Amino acid sequence: MATTEASPVLWVLNGDLSPYAVEVTTFPLTIGRHGSNHLALRHTAVSRSHAELIQTEGGDIVFRDLHSSGGSLVNDELVTERCLSDGDTITLGKTGGIQLLYLSHPATTAFLLLTSADAPAQRFPLGDTKFTIGRNPDCHLTLKSSTVSRYHAEICPTPNGDYQLRDLNSIGGTFVNGQSIRESVLKTGDVITISKPPVASLKFVGAHASLPVFNPNGSTEEEALPETTLVLKESQTRFLNPDLMRETANVNAKMLRRLSTLYDLSHQLMAQSSVTALAEAWLTALFAALPLDYGIVLVGNPQTNQLEVVGSRGQGRPSRSVVARVQKERVGCLSSDVRADERFETAQSLAIGNTRAILAVPITSGKRFWGVCYLSNEHHPGVFASEDLEFVLATARTAGLVLDNLNLIRELRATQDMLVQSDRLATMGKMCASISHELRNRLALISGVEVICLKYAHDPDVVRLTELALHGQRRALELVEEIRLFARNSPAQYAFEVHALRPMLEHILSLICVDTEVKRRTVTFQALAEPYAVVNEAKIEQVIINLVRNAVDATLPGTGAINLTLGLENNMATIHITDNGCGIPANLLPRIWEPFFTTKGEHGTGLGLEICRRITEAHHGRLMCTSQVGVGTRFTIVLPAVSPPAQVTPQPPLHPHQTGRLSPAAPPHATAPGIPGAAHALPGGTR
Repeated sequence: MATTEASPVLWVLNGDLSPYAVEVTTFPLTIGRHGSNHLALRHTAVSRSHAELIQTEGGDIVFRDLHSSGGSLVNDELVTERCLSDGDTITLGKTGGIQLLYLSHPATTAFLLLTSADAPAQRFPLGDTKFTIGRNPDCHLTLKSSTVSRYHAEICPTPNGDYQLRDLNSIGGTFVNGQSIRESVLKTGDVITISKPPVASLKFVGAHASLPVFNPNGSTEEEALPETTLVLKESQTRFLNPDLMRETANVNAKMLRRLSTLYDLSHQLMAQSSVTALAEAWLTALFAALPLDYGIVLVGNPQTNQLEVVGSRGQGRPSRSVVARVQKERVGCLSSDVRADERFETAQSLAIGNTRAILAVPITSGKRFWGVCYLSNEHHPGVFASEDLEFVLATARTAGLVLDNLNLIRELRATQDMLVQSDRLATMGKMCASISHELRNRLALISGVEVICLKYAHDPDVVRLTELALHGQRRALELVEEIRLFARNSPAQYAFEVHALRPMLEHILSLICVDTEVKRRTVTFQALAEPYAVVNEAKIEQVIINLVRNAVDATLPGTGAINLTLGLENNMATIHITDNGCGIPANLLPRIWEPFFTTKGEHGTGLGLEICRRITEAHHGRLMCTSQVGVGTRFTIVLPAVSPPAQVTPQPPLHPHQTGRLSPAAPPHATAPGIPGAAHALPGGTR
């Protein structure tokens, strides 16, 4: 390998990044789309091995096309081989390809490059003061032409380090890349044309600290870019392998600083009490330690066996192929420039995205794989070093241990809750057996009302009240039996029959309308269809009454409104019970199905909803709930619909907007006059 005293520079002008420069310190220097090239350029116009720079014995730099598919141009001329001069423009691919600017030696300050066909290129440095262009002799760049104004244009430095070109109301105009301008912020590679027809063509070149080209076949200086194909296992990480840290050559100032950061970070992560808090604290610390634009933490869900997002920061999108590779191989992955990394050449999300540099590591505890941490810089290649990958791998091990602890705590709490619940259920089962015996003895007295009914059989009020009393007796005994079966975790045996749901719901409403608390709410019933279902009427009645009473408890007397809606959706009968009560907070909504969980304090057992759900599922149905604090709650019962029995004549079609009122004193199956199957309302509801 031969090098010159002042290394040439290649500027990459029109890639997907802002223009950047690399020093040419290796010969031959290969250029192409494949990651094995010294200068890898991921672009469709660039061949896998497109071209190379070689140095002759005389020290000249020669550009050579390697039989590329798109060809190569130097100063817009198609070439196979060309000796390069300062300021030459190289285009890889004939149309819309990557443009490179060749400089025979680097410059630490910005300058203008004046090129012509019959003279060597001239450089005009741009300093911290205004640079003038015009016909007048006192201009920094004097152009002798009648079409050039005395003071034609000027270039001024801006506070943020850029250079701004201004046209000074010239006669012939000032153009940047062929476009007429009044003002324009310059970037490297911009072509400035003075006047029209052009008197001079200038190229602007910004100041740069060139990046040395990495040689994948040899060693690099300490400042060189990291390998784009770096993959590490935990055993290769100095932070996690004490044997590596004992070697003096493996310890440097950067490693010691990272070790101190790792120590502090470990204490922060160990203090977290949830997976979400862990992800947030971890990403916050990583963003403070590394030049990141985007980060995401993915943890496996044992139910779905899929990785799920538990925390993210910044703007970006993870590559599925990168995450899959880390998950499969359990290795940390670093790519200093994704577009030049052959491992991800087929990754579509990376090919069309903005990501330039990535770090991705597995989250493990040594015994268990938990997930993946994916980090990226969306704008700049070469910002990550191997020490960064080792550091993130070490933090991922700490995060994995924290996840182990959180999982252990969760399992211990679940076991404790299960033991407590089993003990409570056993106690409840014994208590229910005793209560059932005593209750049967007390309720036997109610059977005497049948005699009263026979005596006053022609009095409709007596008949109705007698039926309510006997119904309450049966329901009380069935409820105690249901709790006893629930406590023993015994499956209930129900007798099922085909029922029309509208008459059944009307009957249930007529029973609960005598409740004092129900009367203080407005309860409406709306039938939008006439579905039939195979049900145990007594058990469905138990579910409906429990949900209505829950709605009563959630609403205020006088203003409380409870609506029951019967419908048919996708061959499933639906019963919606909606209230305008206080609602259930989102953090408590998943817990309402837990046995013994209640929001009613001493007034609730925490068993009602779970028993309702068991009854519904025994009917091959579902019980669901949606709620919004301050708006209300809706419980939905979904049951498989069946065809009506052959001997039953279906009710007339319903009008969905008809309404009526159901009087508490009305017969159980009465409907609003003249509105068969209509919606009904009664002043009354419960939970």
